[in-house]
Amino acid sequence: MTSTTDIALTNAVRINCSVSQKIYGRPVFESVTLTDWEVQKLMRPATLHNQSSQIARRIGIPLRASLEPQHERSSGIAMHWPYAVFLHMSCELNTEQNSKDWGLAPEYWSMNAGDAYVVREDGKLLCPKFLEVLCAWCYGELQPKFQVAMEEYYDVPVDKRKDVLALINLKGFEAYKEKFNKEGTIADYNWDPSRIMIEEMLRKIRAEGAEGAEKKTQE
Repeated sequence: MTSTTDIALTNAVRINCSVSQKIYGRPVFESVTLTDWEVQKLMRPATLHNQSSQIARRIGIPLRASLEPQHERSSGIAMHWPYAVFLHMSCELNTEQNSKDWGLAPEYWSMNAGDAYVVREDGKLLCPKFLEVLCAWCYGELQPKFQVAMEEYYDVPVDKRKDVLALINLKGFEAYKEKFNKEGTIADYNWDPSRIMIEEMLRKIRAEGAEGAEKKTQE
């Protein structure tokens, strides 16, 4: 699959689900134009909790997004929309509810499937390639770390969620973007970030092994 090569700025970007990509031949990240009414609807205070990426906000990119359900289905096409989902993972730890939601996307994204329309709150124009990298960072780089931290929190228990939170900053994103572009990575539905998950799990196992060996030495 081919990523959009449109480097021109646009007022919105659509993240097409796998069904739209297959049926209509759309790129995953596509420049689109929304009407003023559609943008105003997105900016309503009621959409702030579920439809604004906390990760993007932490790096100074205020976004709002809405989901357009994909009703046309084919038994031969699997429905995938992970880029929109993981862009909206909850990452704040300020309240007890934040703690419960941490690492999970709101049900608005996880329980509904379709294409996502994304705009910038600050009125600046949004580039499809920029959003592609941001979504790939959330899905391929951050989500595996969220997953391991959540497993440790509930199973061990040890709370390393703040360590993951510390990784969500503009410097880290810019470093990932540079690597992404240099390697010519394309964020499509054939891209499998499970390698990152495996690396994180191995890191966890090695760390636990080293900790165990140190305790035996002290004994």
